[in-house]
Amino acid sequence: MIWLARLLIREKWRRLLAQYGLGGCALLGVTLTALVSTGAVAAGHLLQKASQVQVSGVLSRLWLAWVLMGLFFGKDLTWQVRLERLKAFPVSGFVKLYLVGFSLSFVSFPLFFGLILVEIPRLMTRGPSLAALIQIFLAYVLFVATVRSAVSLTRTVFFRSSALSPALKLFSLAIFLMLAGWVVLAVIRPGLDVLLPGDPLGRALVGVDLFFLLSFLFGLVLLLSIADFVIQRGVTYSGVIGPPARGSHIISSGALLRIHPSWPSPLWRISLLGWLRNRNPLLTWLWGVIYSFCWIYFSKPEGTLEFFLFCWVVQIFHGYLRGNLLGVDQAGVWLYYMQPVPVEKSVRAKNETLTLLQGSMVAAVLLPGLFLPAGLGITDWLYLVCYAYSSILLGEVLGSCFSVRHPEPIERLSQFSGGTSPGALLVPAAQIVFAILFSLMAGLTRRYLSPAAFCLELIAIPAPLWLLRSILLPGWIQKAMVQERTAILAKLSVFSS
Repeated sequence: MIWLARLLIREKWRRLLAQYGLGGCALLGVTLTALVSTGAVAAGHLLQKASQVQVSGVLSRLWLAWVLMGLFFGKDLTWQVRLERLKAFPVSGFVKLYLVGFSLSFVSFPLFFGLILVEIPRLMTRGPSLAALIQIFLAYVLFVATVRSAVSLTRTVFFRSSALSPALKLFSLAIFLMLAGWVVLAVIRPGLDVLLPGDPLGRALVGVDLFFLLSFLFGLVLLLSIADFVIQRGVTYSGVIGPPARGSHIISSGALLRIHPSWPSPLWRISLLGWLRNRNPLLTWLWGVIYSFCWIYFSKPEGTLEFFLFCWVVQIFHGYLRGNLLGVDQAGVWLYYMQPVPVEKSVRAKNETLTLLQGSMVAAVLLPGLFLPAGLGITDWLYLVCYAYSSILLGEVLGSCFSVRHPEPIERLSQFSGGTSPGALLVPAAQIVFAILFSLMAGLTRRYLSPAAFCLELIAIPAPLWLLRSILLPGWIQKAMVQERTAILAKLSVFSS
């Protein structure tokens, strides 16, 4: 069991070095440690002034928010080891596999920084003590274990229950209902929030009834872990790998995102689902849509300047993807060349689906304009729509060129991977220059041209970019990707070596 844990840790470390390098890992670690330590000192001062009830209340809310984040996004800050993939190793019994996965789930940089945030305030309030350090360490580990087990149980019920036998389905549903009822009861009934794991950790921070509280947390973790063990064993040995389990196609009837039997095309649907299943593009898209709409709607800007700037800003969110379309597929790019269609159609599908995401963000920016008291005129709407469409077309053209000529692998689990590729830097820079030139040219011509002539000019601006994108670019992409096939595959295979 130890050798398997060492193997997984070494593989994780290899991927980190391939992504950041030794110097980058060290610099990032030192920087984050310094920042978290500073925050921990500030938390220590607050802890000295707060009561036990306040501390426990904050930690209980944090626990609930942490669990909800894990349920919605599938990430609970722990290292998630796919147990079904460990069956290939010569490990006898599922108990050892589960213990390896459970133990390695705590080997996580965010959890390490969280430990600093609870250890330093405890030492500031109670003074340096080895016993205090050990006690807070145990309370923190048990606190995190409850989050990990609760998220694992609930996500299995929602996404992988079709892989379970009828008896295990009933068992998992009963466990989920009990867990949900326990949390709801603790939240809505005053005085019952002591049932949440945040209360024991809060009392541990102020040094109250520590032995009993640690025993309570340990018992809770033991019960949740046993239930999770039973359910995960059923999933692991069911022969089903991943969330799309047997029978999970009932809702879509196998036709997800399909409007017509031949439209959208399979490549287009695969590309769109790829963006939506990638955590960073999805969260960035959600943030851009919600934040942009709320900001514009509640601030009620006068004129078009705020709309114009937000139309530019929301495109920057996916700039690192626009200028590196092949990077997110890494070594899987070879599949592009195996499709029974020209290879440029794969890049075109990724471009079109990313344009759909950016276009919906731009729509979220412009939509509040319909509710403004003064409202926008026809010329203002045409001005904004023309700029947004032209800027997206410019991003498609330049992004395709950089994606083919300078592809770099993007690690999906990293928030900042791919952000320094040539396309990620130069495509947004070009859009900044375009925004400046567009605003200056439109401002000058609007003053001297008639409204009709000005509208015709706005309509004509995206025409050259559309012709370049639709007529000239596909042929160039096809030729370049065929000629540069070996170089492209070599550049994108770094994470699979």
